[in-house]
Amino acid sequence: MNTTDNLSHLSDDLNRVTEIKGVIRVIASKLTIPLFLLFWIADLMYVPEFKWHFLFIRLMVIPLCFTVQYYSVKLNTEASLKKLMITTAVMTASGINLMIFLISDPTTPYYAGLGMVAAGSLSFMPLSKKEFAIAGAGIYLPYYLIVLFKVGDLQELYGVAINSFFVCGSILLCFVIRFFQEELRIKEIDARSTLKSELINREKIIRQKTDEAVKLKSLSRQFSPQVVESIRDGKIDIDSSGERVEICAIFVDIVNSTEHVNMIDKDKVEKVLTKFLDDSVKILLKYDITIDKFLGDGLLGFCNAPVKCSDFTSRVIFAGLEIREKIRLDGEFYRKLWSSDLEIRVGIAKGSANIGFYGSQKYYRCYTAIGSVVNLASRLCSSANANQILIDQGVFNVTQDNFKTNYVGTKNLKGFTTESIHVYEVTESLESVFKSNDNMECEACGSLLSLETDEKGHFSFSCKTCAVSENNSSAA
Repeated sequence: MNTTDNLSHLSDDLNRVTEIKGVIRVIASKLTIPLFLLFWIADLMYVPEFKWHFLFIRLMVIPLCFTVQYYSVKLNTEASLKKLMITTAVMTASGINLMIFLISDPTTPYYAGLGMVAAGSLSFMPLSKKEFAIAGAGIYLPYYLIVLFKVGDLQELYGVAINSFFVCGSILLCFVIRFFQEELRIKEIDARSTLKSELINREKIIRQKTDEAVKLKSLSRQFSPQVVESIRDGKIDIDSSGERVEICAIFVDIVNSTEHVNMIDKDKVEKVLTKFLDDSVKILLKYDITIDKFLGDGLLGFCNAPVKCSDFTSRVIFAGLEIREKIRLDGEFYRKLWSSDLEIRVGIAKGSANIGFYGSQKYYRCYTAIGSVVNLASRLCSSANANQILIDQGVFNVTQDNFKTNYVGTKNLKGFTTESIHVYEVTESLESVFKSNDNMECEACGSLLSLETDEKGHFSFSCKTCAVSENNSSAA
């Protein structure tokens, strides 16, 4: 039996002890003493010759009841409290049996007092069948012993038989009442147990959801929003192994950043890098490009994982063009702090990569792309001139009809010495899909807008949070 079951049984035992103590308190203080003393009026009418004897007998119930209440407070187990109640019932019935013995009339209606004692003890106390039989015998057996001693003729025996019929009826009634009370008590315990289980399960769910929310909040500071959203929706698991995915990787870097960092005040450098990275990230996320990592003055991203896009290659080029355009529009800001125009270079490559969570299970894991396509994007970025966007043959083959390109030639890139890489430069888009660079957030909720394409190839920017859609252009 587990700890929860033990605690549950302990709670039920405590509830039963409290229930029995409450029954004893009511019977001893509010029923027995008032009723016993009240029926002295019947003594005055039926047996006036014994009125003082019976009054003395009836008064004896007062110390009995106070003694019972005293010990009921001291006792703390169900078994001991039941024994106390059975003893009390038998002693209370003994007073009535003594009065019947003094009357010397076996057919006396005083036997009805035994029925009241039985009703008070047998009906309301949670006795087992054995305890019920012992209590019933203690109450009624003395009466029948007196009857055997006192009965003198058949007429009296007939009266005793009539009394016995009512005695049996009283016992049966007490048993039925006790049976239904026990059934109700069991149902109440089951209902209470069910409610407790539901509350425990609800608490577990709340704790689990809270932990998940805290975990997702923590993850949102480490991973790209697409990754966090996919974890929340159950599309990917942080503990799962990686998968092989066709992606388009983009590498964006600032030209001659080291030289400027050494020459410019650190506060100005911080403002420039903060704005550059903030604007770049917003644009990448707008096109559902996953942010892989930041590299000081540059960043790496890839598209088509974990969010799948049929036009993922075009999205990456759109993002590269828009980042370059955004920097051009903010030229005055950058010239003021950077002491010259801020220039970037961009490398874009297409190919297969292993995508997933990599790193230490214990300390740190990163959702990243591993493969030659990432290295190729980095090498293309490094070989690009200022404000140049270079793509490989794979990207060109997919997007040549959508963008203006120039063939740069073949390059022998570091890490790719065994093959010559055909390189192209993207100059502009043949389709107008840019939304105003100054308003990349949803006007309704403030979330970043994302690029969407319908089955006809029409582009629009929409908010994934509140489903607001803003048509921006038609297909080429």
